[in-house]
Parts: sequence; structure tokens; C-alpha cells
Amino acid sequence: MALFKNKPQQTSVSPRQSLEIKYNSARGNLLMVIVFTVVNILLLVTNSNSYFLFSAFVPYILVENGWYYTGKYPVEAYGEYYSDMAFAADVVLYVLIAVAVIVLAVYFLCWLFSKKQRAGWIVVALVFFALDTVGYLLYAFMYGMLDMSSVIDILFHAWVIYYLVGGLVANAKLKKLPAEEELPEEAAQEPAVAEETNINE
Repeated sequence: MALFKNKPQQTSVSPRQSLEIKYNSARGNLLMVIVFTVVNILLLVTNSNSYFLFSAFVPYILVENGWYYTGKYPVEAYGEYYSDMAFAADVVLYVLIAVAVIVLAVYFLCWLFSKKQRAGWIVVALVFFALDTVGYLLYAFMYGMLDMSSVIDILFHAWVIYYLVGGLVANAKLKKLPAEEELPEEAAQEPAVAEETNINE
């Protein structure tokens, strides 16, 4: 029994694989945004007090405003103003939910169709998320929401934008790479096969 075992050799990552990992990381971050946004909206409509970061702002705030102005929150959320408030019809909420679903559907299509290195869909997602970030900043300034939690949310928005841009850069570099050459193992096997054929003859 051997006292010492050989450490497994670290497999080197080719430039192509490294760029593909960066591109897929961009898609992975986009998918996380979609998932967490849906989770946050579900938490909202179940009157939960939980909220996860890494979420798109516009779809969530559309539903949140619709929920508030149609009187769907518990009475305690409105405080002393509840008796004086004139709530909107439920159709307003339904319209806002529909718009939020459309926005999330665009994000989902961007994730789905960007699979085979179709970077144009990542560009669309980047534009939408950049506008989402601007919307968040404007909303935070208008309503005085610039506190530590909002700063963290802004940093998460910056994180996603960074990865989306990185994915686009990686995709551009991938297109400039030459076609993948034959693997060394396969090339080494061909002479051996040829020798066996000559011996049999």
C-alpha cells in the first residue's frame, strides 16, 4: 500500500474555454436576475416581508405599486391614512403585472436565445438592465431611499452589468479565435493505426 498518492494533474484551460466560461457566466448572472425577481414578486403578493437582492427593479416596483394603490397590503401598512385613501380598481394591478411579466419575458428570451453565443441577445439584456439601473437610481433619489440597503442593491446592479459586458467582450474575442484544431491525443493515434494497417498487409 502506497503511503503517498500522486496528486491529480491540474487540467489546463484553453483560451477558448476560458472565454466560453466568461460568456456563460454572463448568461448565468442573467438567469439569477430573472429567478430572484420572480421570487421577490411572489414574496410581495403573499405579503411577506422578505426581499432578495440580485433582482431587477422595474418589474418588482410595478407590481409593488399596483399592490399598494389597489389596497392589497394589510391595513397596518397604510397606517392612519387608510380610511382616507381612494384605492384604484384591480384592473390597474392586472395591467402592471402584465407589463412586469413582459419585461421578465424579454429577459428570459435574452437568456434562452443567447445560448449558442448569440451575443445580440446579451446586448438587449444589457440595455434593459442598464435602464433598470437608471430607473432604480431615479426612484431612490426622488423618494429619498438612498440608504445602505439601496447602496448594496446598486452594487448588485453594477455586478450584473459588469458580467454582461464581460460576456460581450469574451464573445467578441471568441469570434477572432481560429477554428479548433485536432486534439493532440487524436493526432497521436493516427500514426499508430497506420502502422498496424501496414503490419497486417
